[in-house]
Amino acid sequence: MYRPAGSPVRLLFEPLVVMAVKGVLTNILDISLTANQLALGTTTSELTGTWELPQRRYLNGLGPMPPTQVLAQAAYAEGNILGLAYLSAKSATEDLSIVVFTDRLAKCSSFLELQNSGTGTLQQRLG
Repeated sequence: MYRPAGSPVRLLFEPLVVMAVKGVLTNILDISLTANQLALGTTTSELTGTWELPQRRYLNGLGPMPPTQVLAQAAYAEGNILGLAYLSAKSATEDLSIVVFTDRLAKCSSFLELQNSGTGTLQQRLG
């Protein structure tokens, strides 16, 4: 059973929010492609590997920043990259996920719209 922090009420399931996202994204660096991984000096194994222990060690000053965060920082520092497309470490198929640097949406003539999946009501537009 799931219990939110500090809550006396136990829930039978973890909360779930489903939203539809539609939009136009440009300047996405696809790090699922082997050629791009080679150019960046990384591998699928490194990109989908365990990150929690290295992250904890880094935050406690006991180790370097995890490679995925170093890569994301370098992509952001480049200035023109809107986000990264990558293979999901949790999916059994080769589904792509995207991380978006939302502060760059307007600069890249891109946008995302978040809509309520039940009603289609526009919740927010970014970009």
